[in-house]
Amino acid sequence: MAHLLALLAQASDKPPAPEGGGSFFNSIMFPMLIVLILWMVLMVFLPERKRRREQQAMMSALKKNDKVYIAGGIVGTISNIHDNEEITIRLEEGKMRVLRSSILRVVSDTPAGTPATADAGIKKA
Repeated sequence: MAHLLALLAQASDKPPAPEGGGSFFNSIMFPMLIVLILWMVLMVFLPERKRRREQQAMMSALKKNDKVYIAGGIVGTISNIHDNEEITIRLEEGKMRVLRSSILRVVSDTPAGTPATADAGIKKA
């Protein structure tokens, strides 16, 4: 009978703590999870912010006679900038009025690695 009372007394106590650690928040896994989430946020958002800044700088630097690629694969030359939103593009046959946001990039007329002018690479004696 004494054994039965001792077993009942032990059963009403708190259960023993699990071996090997404690809760998730006290372990090393929680800080590692936070570091992983921060790393993912930095890898996704910082490059996007940089690309958006470069795109805005390119849009603000547009000027007449710039050769541009437009969304949809159209290549043309800027003939007129109407306001902050619309630009007229001169094509091979005709003109097209487009939104500034549809311009993907400005194309330089000189291929990469070549001098911009004919005598830029010539040394004069």
